[in-house]
Amino acid sequence: MNYSDRPDELHWKRLIDAKMLRLMIWTIQYQHKYGRLFLFEQPATSDLWRHPMLQLVYKLPGVCSIIGDAGAYGLTDDRGSPMLKR
Repeated sequence: MNYSDRPDELHWKRLIDAKMLRLMIWTIQYQHKYGRLFLFEQPATSDLWRHPMLQLVYKLPGVCSIIGDAGAYGLTDDRGSPMLKR
């Protein structure tokens, strides 16, 4: 979505997104601290993977990332044909 004509709306959306991202990072760190697993699902092409806060997660011992096509898990369109999530 393009917010070039609505900078105030974009600003507020980014503030909300930042709060959610901080909560997600805290939750991941909590899970890791107590030896629990976590999964963060996001398209491989998302800019979020390069976000500085997410880079903190990559530095945790034992953390790795894997790219998997959702079609391998049964993703289909309305007609039942296999789909590739991008």
